Amino acid sequence: VTVQVPPLTEPKTVTGGRGEKIFACLTMLLELAGLLVIFLVIWTYREVRFKQERNWLPGPLPIPLLQLTVYSLLWGIEGRREMFEHFFKKFGDTFVARTMNGVNIISTRHPDNIRHITMTNFNNYARNPDSSSIGSRLGKKLFGDGIFLADGEVWSLQRVVATPLFKKMSLDDMKPVFKAKGKDILQEIASENLQAVDMQQVYFKYTMDSFGAIGFGLSSIDPKAPFHFDRAQRLLLDLFVKPWSRFTNTMKDYLESVAFLHNYFGQVIRDHPKGGSDLLAKFLVLKDNDGNPYPEKWIRDILINFLIAGRDTTALLLTWTTYTIVSHPDVYARVREEISRVLGDEEITDEKIAQLSFLKCCLKETLRLYPSVPFTARTALKDDVLPDGAIVKAGDRVIYHQFQVHRNPKYWSNPESFIPSRWESKEDLKHPFQFLPFHAGPMSCLGQHMAVMEAMTMAALVFQKFDLEVTPGQKIIPFYGLVMPAMNGIKFDLKLRKQNGTSH
Repeated sequence: VTVQVPPLTEPKTVTGGRGEKIFACLTMLLELAGLLVIFLVIWTYREVRFKQERNWLPGPLPIPLLQLTVYSLLWGIEGRREMFEHFFKKFGDTFVARTMNGVNIISTRHPDNIRHITMTNFNNYARNPDSSSIGSRLGKKLFGDGIFLADGEVWSLQRVVATPLFKKMSLDDMKPVFKAKGKDILQEIASENLQAVDMQQVYFKYTMDSFGAIGFGLSSIDPKAPFHFDRAQRLLLDLFVKPWSRFTNTMKDYLESVAFLHNYFGQVIRDHPKGGSDLLAKFLVLKDNDGNPYPEKWIRDILINFLIAGRDTTALLLTWTTYTIVSHPDVYARVREEISRVLGDEEITDEKIAQLSFLKCCLKETLRLYPSVPFTARTALKDDVLPDGAIVKAGDRVIYHQFQVHRNPKYWSNPESFIPSRWESKEDLKHPFQFLPFHAGPMSCLGQHMAVMEAMTMAALVFQKFDLEVTPGQKIIPFYGLVMPAMNGIKFDLKLRKQNGTSH
């Protein structure tokens, strides 16, 4: 008899019902909630300790992980200036915040604090103390070892070498260049369409051509250079504010612009003839302590830093000065009267420029409302206490905001209003560190007298030659970055002035 034995089979697994699935999901959610609670407890403890260490210095509500980056994203690139204005109004003259990558930032607009940072305890606040950090490495790609990032002995050496080049004799050599370049550019404009002229671009060309002649002995600069200057500076700020952009085309474009500038100006240095009165010629004959000439990279870094500083700051001063004057009819009428009375249609001379006192007041008031550099950052090397009691720890990033202190109602009457006449009486000047258009202390701008002279020359030429109106329909937005241009430029409708001071 044959017995059929059924084949062995795996026992069937009895699957749970809907209730067990829900239970498993709830268990997972509870575990995640527990982890979140643990994270929040640890994060809250660290934030409380952070605040205690800084004597409960006020600041924006901290947000886990993203921190200050969230506020930057919410306000947007156009609203960065308003964001800081809001924080200062809400938290007072000094507040603290943290960035996404863990950097502690203390922002201040208190003049006593600024004096402490820039003078009293100057040696404790460095521009670039950690050369290995990603931020430092990014900035160094553009600025190299130039004066923007240099500290200590490197900065001192460059300061000692550069200072004689900006003495009166050198400034006198620059005056004819400013007049010639200004006249050439305005003559080009006069032969073209005078409607909706972006004067910011006109002024950028003027300062670029002027420094190209003064700095490098060039009759003209490659037109691609201004584009790469602007793009490199804009993208560098993006790389700081938006860390994730380092993994996008932003980094590629930044490095591309840096490479162009380094290659172009390196070639300019190599092709420079011996002799000459430009800054490059003077640097090429300098010797170090061992009697050797300075290397090409060292000279290139210095002059690129000077070019960025000289081109941008003066061009932006001229842009905002033209805008503020033309936007205020009573001020504009007085400027035109002064130009007609002092200059008429005659050649501009140093003596006549010195007589344009109200125009100079307009430049100062513009520097107050629209400083070319809206803020300055330093890093504390050691623990410190600022004069207003704010506690600073070693490694903290300390930022003093020129834009904000210039509009601080504690020190300025009608701080948001354009009132050039305040500089005739100087009654508003209550503190030596409430007005900082060229920084302060040992790191104050070497080229400030050159910048004022350059701006006064071009402003006089513009208002002598043209009547201007702001082209309607524009959105004028100051960009709160490394420098402060108008984000979309500022367009003007121009009319040539007749010899009797009227326009046609």
